[in-house]
Amino acid sequence: MIITGLFFAEYARVSEDMLDILGGVWDTCTVPRDTRMLECRLVALLQTGPDDIGKDFPATLEVLDATGEHIVNQRGLQIPGAGFTGENRFWFLPMQMVFRNEGRHNFILSAGGATASVGLRIAFG
Repeated sequence: MIITGLFFAEYARVSEDMLDILGGVWDTCTVPRDTRMLECRLVALLQTGPDDIGKDFPATLEVLDATGEHIVNQRGLQIPGAGFTGENRFWFLPMQMVFRNEGRHNFILSAGGATASVGLRIAFG
């Protein structure tokens, strides 16, 4: 399996085995200064081979803040294989995060031997 894309969206859902998203692909996000909280979906686009069909993949999400410090290291995530019979898949993770610092944060998803990252600049408003 390879991760062909990784992006943020305001909303994501599965509808008839397809991905519906609203408000996707961000570079910058302004979060309230008082809560510093962001609610969103991290969306991954995946491509699998014939041996991957029906197979679950353990996944890890790491987040580095603007100084390079690890602020999240979430292991034990699972990308399910059930329901996918083709080579193109998707997966999304509902997220709720509180940020300590402004600046560019790097989100790194690893699964099935593949790794992808996406940056998001956080500002307090």
